[in-house]
Amino acid sequence: MRQFWQHPIVSFLGGMLVGTFAVGIVGICFFIVSFNLAGGETLQQIEFQNTLLLVTTLLLVLSAAIAARRHFKKGRKYTGYGVSLLPLVAFIIALVYYLDNFTYHKPFDKVTWEKAKMKPLEMAAALVEENKLLGLSRQEVEKKLGPGDENYNNMESGRASISYSVGKEWTLTVYFEKNIVIDAELRLPWLGV
Repeated sequence: MRQFWQHPIVSFLGGMLVGTFAVGIVGICFFIVSFNLAGGETLQQIEFQNTLLLVTTLLLVLSAAIAARRHFKKGRKYTGYGVSLLPLVAFIIALVYYLDNFTYHKPFDKVTWEKAKMKPLEMAAALVEENKLLGLSRQEVEKKLGPGDENYNNMESGRASISYSVGKEWTLTVYFEKNIVIDAELRLPWLGV
């Protein structure tokens, strides 16, 4: 029976089983932490989730490397390869996903903004994350960004908002209190659940 477990293919598959279990546990934990049935996540939430996924898979790869090294020292190199394969693949997938979904910031260009029906995500992200709109009056915002797609005004409370449709299904919403910007956010659509 001992020879059975020492066979390279069986040893490799046994190691892969351990790696698959580790990736599965981490995947389930990440899903539980980041799942949101209602949608409506902000750009900051999405960037945090993507960074968390990348760091988690990196830690998983490091743990797998430590386990593989122990197997190599004990002469079970195929088990070491099996343990480290799937976590490494998961990290590469997470890295590609992170880089593909990373929102690069682009300086605001009024001409490009005005010409675009769906406003450029990179410019909207720069406006939000660099707080370029905070403290501006409503007139200054409308002069800079245009009238917006949706407007909300509550005369009693003095609160208002203007929303702009942004590329990749995002919405830029600028919030006002007494006609002064108090916040701006990029948000994915609510799913209405």
